Amino acid sequence: MKGKVLFAAITAIMVPVVFFGAGCNPFQSAQEKASEKIAEKMLESMGGENMDIDIKDDGASVTIKDEQGGGEMFFGENVEIPNDLTDVVISYPGAAPMSVIRDLGGSKGAMVSLKTNDDAKEIIAWYEKEYMDKNWTKTQTVSINDAEMRGFEKDGDQLLVTIGPNEEEGGSVITISWSAKE
Repeated sequence: MKGKVLFAAITAIMVPVVFFGAGCNPFQSAQEKASEKIAEKMLESMGGENMDIDIKDDGASVTIKDEQGGGEMFFGENVEIPNDLTDVVISYPGAAPMSVIRDLGGSKGAMVSLKTNDDAKEIIAWYEKEYMDKNWTKTQTVSINDAEMRGFEKDGDQLLVTIGPNEEEGGSVITISWSAKE
């Protein structure tokens, strides 16, 4: 429960934190550091103990780490999927990662969002083949309008691939949610 509350709190305050002081400004570094400290104190006051926030590139890249629980969140233009997740969270060819959230609230798992110009049906077909070739069992199939969702299971781990239209930029947004067996 604490992890869900913390996730909601982080999401609610990250938009203003990312945009606080954004733009060309000789004082940008000082503003980024001030933004980081303010956000850290806000998150810690909401139950997120020992939070570390790093804002870079005029707010274009944000990293949040729970130093006590080990959870991490990465948002922005230069997000990379950590190497230890690439076996389970497979990146679609040519897709750009937008965010990575992992191991919040003491639970092992991750949620990764990517964007691509490709069509949802093409993407989901690729993911079905990739995961089934890696011995994941398909457990769920949902198709609604322009959105596709597939659930997979392997050794007690659960995985959900969701693809929907990218309303702002065109193309598709891919979200991969993985939860490890407890």
